[in-house]
Amino acid sequence: MPSRPRIPLYVGLIVIACVFVYTLALLGVLYAIGVLDRPLIGPEAAADPALTAMPAADVPGDDIDGLPRYPGSLRIEFTEERQGPWTVTEAEYLAEADPEEVREYFRDAFRANGWEVLSTDYSLGEWVYELSSGDVTGIVEIEPRSPFIEIELEIQVATP
Repeated sequence: MPSRPRIPLYVGLIVIACVFVYTLALLGVLYAIGVLDRPLIGPEAAADPALTAMPAADVPGDDIDGLPRYPGSLRIEFTEERQGPWTVTEAEYLAEADPEEVREYFRDAFRANGWEVLSTDYSLGEWVYELSSGDVTGIVEIEPRSPFIEIELEIQVATP
């Protein structure tokens, strides 16, 4: 009795790997072009969908010393917590502005407030600046969130 030809195991594994890579690439493209308004997995997956109107007022909290808020923006989140030897302060803002004007504002603010830009990164429409000023480190993230610009400011200060 003739035996049926068998497909080698490695062919099946290659097919599964190709389907996996294609699925990830498709999800990345859909997210990048805005069809998906937020990630499907990870910490941001549970975030609220994009706002359709500016909030009426700031949420409670403080502006971050040395990292001024963009003029006319509203604070939508604020946290301050101790993480080991650091105090980490984060503030998130929404603004109705042109992304390039926001970036220019912060480039000027970095110089005026003595920040050294350690790195600049751009990925999927978001600009990320890593900063240093003495023993303080900072991160500024600027991202279009139609129809607004989302600005996240964070500093880490050594806690005595």
